[in-house]
Amino acid sequence: MLQHDLGCSEMPGAMMNSAKMTGAMAVQADFTDAIMKGCRLTRANLRQARMTGANLENVDLSGCNLTGADMVGCIQIGATMDFATTYGADMSKTLTQALVPDVNQVLIVDKLLEDHTRWAETNGRDGKPADLTDMDLRHVTSLCYRTLTALIAPNALFYGVNMEGTSLQGSNLVGCDLRSAKLGGADLRGVNLLGAQLNHADLRDTKLGPLMIAGGRLLPARMDNAQARYADLRGADLRRARLSGCGMSYANMSDTDMRETEIEGADFAGAKLPGHFAEDVAETA
Repeated sequence: MLQHDLGCSEMPGAMMNSAKMTGAMAVQADFTDAIMKGCRLTRANLRQARMTGANLENVDLSGCNLTGADMVGCIQIGATMDFATTYGADMSKTLTQALVPDVNQVLIVDKLLEDHTRWAETNGRDGKPADLTDMDLRHVTSLCYRTLTALIAPNALFYGVNMEGTSLQGSNLVGCDLRSAKLGGADLRGVNLLGAQLNHADLRDTKLGPLMIAGGRLLPARMDNAQARYADLRGADLRRARLSGCGMSYANMSDTDMRETEIEGADFAGAKLPGHFAEDVAETA
């Protein structure tokens, strides 16, 4: 049981799954990016609390005082907010829609992916490229180790999706929601993740280096202005990747290859960095 008086507490990124906080006093507390799945916060006072990007799946917020709370980008799937006071709370960009797969839509997306895989594996001789712009792909269960080179899916929703070992070289994933996605070992060379959300994503051993394209040119992977706070990038290859303006705070980047990586304006506060790279960051800070 957590203490009831949490006023002004600093708990960004905290792992608080299933915590019992009924009646807690947490005025102006900081729960930014915290993982709070299944918490009981009934009748808690969260006035002016900062909960930006927090995972509030299946949280009970019944009767809570959320006056003036910053809940931008929260994941509120399955959250209960009966009789909660939300005056002045900012709930923009929250993810609230539970996954209720439409059978016909599932079949359509599966067919698009099958055609795209054939197109990629036959160098365009068979199948056709897929366009998954703005689609909710949380229902797709067969993305692991698939060949999806040059996929077009800007602003698609991949929250929590397992994409381990998937080939996504040169794909357009601008603005995608990949929070808590599993991308371990995926081939993301030359991918465009401009403005994407990757907080808490598993990116271990991913290839995010440059992609060789026609004419012997190298296409760098782009994560400009993306958010990858608390992401796991251990062993990843980020050579020549563009991380300008990227939020990488508290990311685990141990043994990450950062040679010639562009980092202007990137935020590495609290991140675990490779030794040589940490020295470079300190010099430019």
